[in-house]
Formats: sequence, C-alpha cells, structure tokens
Amino acid sequence: MGLLPVSASLDTVGWFARDPHTLRRVGHVLLQVPYTALRNPSSIVVADDCFHLLNCSVDWVSQAVVKSMEKLFGRQVLRHENLGDYLSSKVPRMKAFQGEKSNGEVMSSFIRLLANIMQMLKRYEFKQNHYEWIKSVKPTLDPVISAQIHQELGMTEAEIENCHAVRNEAHSAVNLL
Repeated sequence: MGLLPVSASLDTVGWFARDPHTLRRVGHVLLQVPYTALRNPSSIVVADDCFHLLNCSVDWVSQAVVKSMEKLFGRQVLRHENLGDYLSSKVPRMKAFQGEKSNGEVMSSFIRLLANIMQMLKRYEFKQNHYEWIKSVKPTLDPVISAQIHQELGMTEAEIENCHAVRNEAHSAVNLL
C-alpha cells in the first residue's frame, strides 16, 4: 500500500540479507506466502554470457558465484547456459528489433538488446503514468532524468505492443529455463 509504480510492468521489490535463512523468512513475510520446509534446488542455471557484460574481472566474479553455489548445493545441480542464445531461440519477436541502433551503435548482444527494449518500455510507461503530473507540478529533477523524460521516444503503438510481446515471451522463456 502507498506504492506508486514507476513502470507497472517492470517494477519489482527486492531485498538482501547475508544469511540465506533470513532472506527466506523475509521473503515469506513480504510475499505473504505460507512458510514451508526448505528444499534444495534441483537445478541452478549459470548464465555465463551475462558475466561478460560486467565491468570487472569476469573470471573472478564467475568463479566466486560458481564456488559459492557448489558449496551450498553441490556441483551436480549447476548447469551452464548461454542466456543470449537461449533467448534468441525462445523469443522470436525480438528479431524485429535486431539490427536497430541504440545510441548510435548496433545492438550486438541479445541480452543488451532485451535490456534496451525493457528500458524503452519503462520510459514509455513512466511517461504515460506520470507526465501530466510532472508538467503540472514541475518537480526539481536531476538533469539527466529530466532530459530522459522530455526526450521524444518516437515509438508507434505497434512498436509498444511488440515491446510488450517481447517482455511476455522473455518472461515465459525464463520461467521455462
């Protein structure tokens, strides 16, 4: 209660804890689900290509994640996957966006392309939900945010519908994974 979403289709609630048991209890309280016995995962997917998008040592971060998962759940539950390849086979509507330019550069990674589509969708929904309020109240905003709000998206309704379809297909594909 009392929350106003920035973008209804993309907003999410997150929480952090050092201890996985504390995290689990907090999750049960926040999500208002019944407390059940803890089960170990039957499979953990490590998206190897996502580590290459980081701005730090890929090997160091990747090894830290894999080692901690092995320590907690064992090596047999880990499965390595190239998320970009997986999504390209499961999200056919994204092909309509391939080859488009973002900030003057052609999108090379399927994951970066998906992130760009989600950012466009978020900006569109934010503008739809809050632009009238921003025009009437004229709040003091960071110059970068203000420029993004007033920048024209130049997207047709068909393109917005395509973005929603991509989001839904990607959601289904990740759930299948």
